[in-house]
Amino acid sequence: MGRSGIFLLFISAIGICFHVPISSAAPAVENDLYLTPLIKSGDLDKARQSAQDNMKLSKISSEKDVQSYSGYLTIDEAKNSNLFFWFFPAQESPENAPVILWINDIPGYTCLKGVFLETGPFYVDENNQL
Repeated sequence: MGRSGIFLLFISAIGICFHVPISSAAPAVENDLYLTPLIKSGDLDKARQSAQDNMKLSKISSEKDVQSYSGYLTIDEAKNSNLFFWFFPAQESPENAPVILWINDIPGYTCLKGVFLETGPFYVDENNQL
């Protein structure tokens, strides 16, 4: 097992040993990012608008003009369980391109590794720039 494997195993062990309930650890999120109530009420235009990300207004600077959508979909209302997604349409022929669903194998582990190092439209260079 390489160093990266040992590091991930170590981080996973820490996560198991020091589990903090999600309700107390999760940061406050604007209600507009919770898309399920908008979808259930039939306000699909508001849901689409809320999910649309404007990378030019974010702290992420990139020379690429990348379109993306993100938000939370409710999985279990009784437990306030929500799933975060970040969708990047294909850069070529998005109407006809297949969709790839990236799911991390470690629950609670950030999906940003996949976005910046594996499947996403960005990469981080040696100067930590996009």
